[in-house]
Amino acid sequence: MVNQVTGRWKVKEPRLQELAERAKELLKATKSSLSWAPREENKDADALSNEALDGPAKPAQSALTGKGADDTAAFPAERLERVTGSIYIAHGSEDYAVDLLHKACTCPSFQHRKRCKHLEAAERLA
Repeated sequence: MVNQVTGRWKVKEPRLQELAERAKELLKATKSSLSWAPREENKDADALSNEALDGPAKPAQSALTGKGADDTAAFPAERLERVTGSIYIAHGSEDYAVDLLHKACTCPSFQHRKRCKHLEAAERLA
């Protein structure tokens, strides 16, 4: 976000555009500045920003059950709409396409982690 707020990069994510503008206003009003740090040097902040965008990460899987310790973050199957045999639309605050054949989803969580609650819900239905 630092590069977006400082104007070096464009803010492409619609959910973040308003926040970036507000951050710019606050920086100007408080005569503050930002400096970028590589992810490797700032893993805690990176994890917090991912959680803010995607929700909390799933707990580690249990070696015995293969399931996460907390399944409350599971995506409800009734919010999945089957479009074709292997394509679903996950309806929520944002809609995402889920492709079972290629094991992919268009949500930010999948883009970052290559797994997400939408894909897991569709796999449970299949």
